[in-house]
Amino acid sequence: MMDYYSDMTGSVDSSMFANKSFNSLQTFTYRRARTIRHRTTLIREWNDLSKTSIHAVFRYNSLGQNPSYRIRDDYRRQGNQFVGKKNLAHGEINENRFRSLVLIAQHRQKMNWMQSVLVGGFSVDASPNTAWANYIRINKDSITKNIPVTSTGPIVFG
Repeated sequence: MMDYYSDMTGSVDSSMFANKSFNSLQTFTYRRARTIRHRTTLIREWNDLSKTSIHAVFRYNSLGQNPSYRIRDDYRRQGNQFVGKKNLAHGEINENRFRSLVLIAQHRQKMNWMQSVLVGGFSVDASPNTAWANYIRINKDSITKNIPVTSTGPIVFG
């Protein structure tokens, strides 16, 4: 099991990288990963020639984030003029998750004919995936250009 949370302080574009300026205007972007893995195996040796194995696997994976690369200022240059609101930014929080149930069964039968082995089995994997994204409106400080934690939309992964 893993439950990992990290602040994502912002993105660096090519001009920021060239100028060695690694400042971030976002103060609340994050990434959260939650995972669970479990496997159970049952092995039965019927005799020296026959063996059956059954594996059951459960996986859960969730990645929620408020990525800095999805945050855009509303106030922007359009042609020769600026349009939009100086104290507004737009963003997106999103999550992608799946649960897997897997069953793998295999039987191995040794044969005397040409010292051969016959192997047969099957596997079933049910791994539905869901994803969602929510738009958020973010109030920012137009003087310092910092985007504070307060926003008009949800910003916390739940």
